[in-house]
Amino acid sequence: MFWSGVRNQTHAVYGASWLRELLSITEGLVTLVTMGFGSFLGRTVVTHDDLDQLLPVDPRLQPEMAKQAGIRAESGETITFLSVGSVGIKPFLRLRTANPDHKLRVVTTDEGIGSYGTWQTRRDAWRREGGKEPWPTVRAATVYSATAVLRNERWAAYGHSEDRWQVDERVAAEFRRHAQRDDPLSRNAVFLSQPWVELGVTTRTNHLAFVSALAEIVEAAGLVFQVRPHPIEDASHYSPWMIHGGATPAELSSAVVNCAAVLGATSTALLNLAAIHDVPAIRLTPPGAAKLDAGLSSDQASLLDQFVGAPVSLDQVGDALGAVAH
Repeated sequence: MFWSGVRNQTHAVYGASWLRELLSITEGLVTLVTMGFGSFLGRTVVTHDDLDQLLPVDPRLQPEMAKQAGIRAESGETITFLSVGSVGIKPFLRLRTANPDHKLRVVTTDEGIGSYGTWQTRRDAWRREGGKEPWPTVRAATVYSATAVLRNERWAAYGHSEDRWQVDERVAAEFRRHAQRDDPLSRNAVFLSQPWVELGVTTRTNHLAFVSALAEIVEAAGLVFQVRPHPIEDASHYSPWMIHGGATPAELSSAVVNCAAVLGATSTALLNLAAIHDVPAIRLTPPGAAKLDAGLSSDQASLLDQFVGAPVSLDQVGDALGAVAH
């Protein structure tokens, strides 16, 4: 099988949960060929060592890289294309060209909350990352259409049941293998920062003023304020505060999973911490981010509303923390 689109460790965990399920129902060897790593804003934050730590340990699973293994399958082999978020068109075409006589089964895993959006929300995300029209529109529409046509299976962390969202425990278990919520919990309240400055959503001055005000409110509630920077952020922004840093996703960090509460804007990490680890989560709207919440799809909005709740203002954070702090 071939794996494409991995841009961070969370993507690897989603893929690992699917691989674990595959190994439970499969006899014989499973060769996993990774077709390189993707980047975000020019930075690659996942490595081969990360995969070694995050993939299932099974003697039947044989991880390889495409440069060494190639992408041509042997006669009689079954080919699965495991793609993150949506069907990667370029790698799909490479595989199809290299293996014209093989049936190609296509599976997509979550990339995060973006997987619950529409082609318009995907277009808007690519615009925020610097894409210039018409490319984001053309790309989003093409990827959305290709995924609808080519995908055979979707492996998602969240699914509908009786008009409510349910967590797929097979995916959740994969996250909990790396970080478990236990007693006693810390007195830390962790702010999950995002690269709003790097994306041009707000200025550094406005962002730090917001974080500073938030820190005062958290400390007044009797908790210790800490910041978890996004892996591509400049962590020196947050030097006045204690930092949980590094490239490890917040959902895989025992220090974050065992904190008293997490705070942050709309994000995959905030959703997963609340839904998978039952961490009390407070959703905020930092400067410049209101339009991002307004642009959520109905599925994205309902997921956040169910597991995290509606956004609160700075004036409301103290009350929201009150139940957690006492």
